[in-house]
Amino acid sequence: MRKRSFTDAFDRYFRLGNNLNQRDVIAVRKTVSGLVKLIYPNGEFTRDDIEEILRYALVGRRRVKEQLKKIGGMEFYDVHFSYIDNDTLIEEFVSVPEQGGGKLIPEGMYKPGHIYTVAHGDSGMIGVYKIETEVVPGSGRFDRTGLGSCREAKESIATAFNYFKANKKNISGIISVQNNDF
Repeated sequence: MRKRSFTDAFDRYFRLGNNLNQRDVIAVRKTVSGLVKLIYPNGEFTRDDIEEILRYALVGRRRVKEQLKKIGGMEFYDVHFSYIDNDTLIEEFVSVPEQGGGKLIPEGMYKPGHIYTVAHGDSGMIGVYKIETEVVPGSGRFDRTGLGSCREAKESIATAFNYFKANKKNISGIISVQNNDF
């Protein structure tokens, strides 16, 4: 089957959305081709069969992007994978559970040390911000990262940390600021 290719297997029914770059398109097409070879080696499949395989290939590529997001950061932040039905022209978006929900602030319990807030950005527009805190063994050092050059944000975070230090006994009797870095 090495010389056979089914990279165009879904073209009759679907086309890929505009947000996939060339590398994504190649990866999805190769995944579809490989799965068709394994599941339908005779090349006979239905529209529903190929849609299921296409969704699986898009989810697989999306998982790669989610891992790249953890490593590389912002260039992979806002990626939306989709396919368009050629008959109805309806665009179906494909996501993965680790991507989170479709809401600005996810529902349910958050990880300890993660909070969301709404505030005005430098441009004056209102935005949603996620603040993550991490506590590691250390000597009481406090570092702020990811705030850019915004003096007001840095001052607000420093004020919040100082409030935390001053009220740590009211929060928990076992908090040790001197033995941890924040």
